[in-house]
Amino acid sequence: MIGEGERKGLALALEELKRNNPKVSITLIIEDFKSETKNAVTAANKLINIDKVHSIITSTTAAAEAVSPITDKNKVIHFVISPDVEILNQSIYNYRIYYNFRTEAVPEVRPRSG
Repeated sequence: MIGEGERKGLALALEELKRNNPKVSITLIIEDFKSETKNAVTAANKLINIDKVHSIITSTTAAAEAVSPITDKNKVIHFVISPDVEILNQSIYNYRIYYNFRTEAVPEVRPRSG
């Protein structure tokens, strides 16, 4: 269920990017690891070694932790959808794309009207 929402979101983002930047050439390759960390490792190896991707997105902390050594070794950018900020310490190639509203949101200050 989560993966389907992520897939749709990525497809919409890519569509928007291409609409606004017609010269951009990006291909989205989806590998569903079915919430099994070992499958994430297999998928990452395939994406890097066979598909020759330039970046990978993982969608859980467990998958990101398992995939980080692979992306680090191959110098592949790794976008991580995870609430765990510590994931950034595992590799210089890890970029966290998650917003934790409770710990990271800054309240907006609005002037009160009279």
